[in-house]
Amino acid sequence: MKKRLLSLLLAAGMLLTLAACGSKTPAPSNSNAPSASGSTGGDVTYPTMTIRLAHDAPLTTPHHEACENIKAALEERSGGAITVEIYPTQQFGSASQMIEGMQMNTVEMVLLPTSKYGGFYPTLNIMDMPFLFPTQESTMKLFKSDLAKEMMAGLDDIGIHGLAFYSSGAKNFTNNYEIHKPEDFKGLRIRTQEAPIIMEMYKAWGAQTTAIDIMELYSALQNKTVDGQENPLLSIASQKLYEVQDYMIVSNHSYLEYIMACSAQWWNSLDANTQALIQEVVDENQDFCYDRLQEYNEEYYNTIASSDITIYELTDEERQAFKDASAPVYETFGAEIGTDLLNRVQEFLADPANQ
Repeated sequence: MKKRLLSLLLAAGMLLTLAACGSKTPAPSNSNAPSASGSTGGDVTYPTMTIRLAHDAPLTTPHHEACENIKAALEERSGGAITVEIYPTQQFGSASQMIEGMQMNTVEMVLLPTSKYGGFYPTLNIMDMPFLFPTQESTMKLFKSDLAKEMMAGLDDIGIHGLAFYSSGAKNFTNNYEIHKPEDFKGLRIRTQEAPIIMEMYKAWGAQTTAIDIMELYSALQNKTVDGQENPLLSIASQKLYEVQDYMIVSNHSYLEYIMACSAQWWNSLDANTQALIQEVVDENQDFCYDRLQEYNEEYYNTIASSDITIYELTDEERQAFKDASAPVYETFGAEIGTDLLNRVQEFLADPANQ
């Protein structure tokens, strides 16, 4: 699939928009090359640089907190040589603009859902496969395995370097209709991310799908442009989607996973010590984000449960019916993802030691 790059006009427009909104204006890409001088962090000297770290998450989420931790740790451990500027909640542009920004080396680091890479790097679509992950614990074990490195490796071919996967939790359905079986979705209009596997999954269940940005989802549900959507507890609570939906169906049918990535051009310009420091800090916050998410999830659930929404948890038999109905998704996308890779991931997750 051809790589997509923003035009210079679009890039300039994005920067002007950032300035108009009162956010920090990203510096030109050529101003961010590591300088010859630097500061000492312990026994190692790091070059002076500014890292722009962009993401799409609200401020009150483990993902933003992890980014704040990364900022604090890099600035402290580099002895002040490294400065990190955080651009949350799509301040740096849409997901596609952030991904293309890494390719153009106009943003150094980006934290986004893996589903946003569907048109750039199909291998990451594996994270959207329905009923792939048996438990939340299994996601972290996969993220720390050699398979995770293998899944990220091809990003370098499109000008992006993968650093680590971050968890965002299991997805659930919210809807204006009660859902018990795949047939209950027939004819419903469901909002999804612009991700081919997710759309194909709902198509297999008989639903119509519409891609709507998360920032516009509340209004779309309120205005009944769509009947329902899917998201982890984090997004349902932080975006207050429970206010405009009648039912939440606890399905845990798939997971929303994030990836911390960076510009390959920028990454390859760094010395080995600086790369090691950044990777160390990113890995530490992979664990932080997961642990913090477990703490948040209880709060998220209680917030949702205290609203007027009706909560229903699928039975094991009902989940199996959805799993069986999702078989066409594996048939359609297995080859695109890589049949061998998909099989090895399934074998890894099926191992009781990894659940």
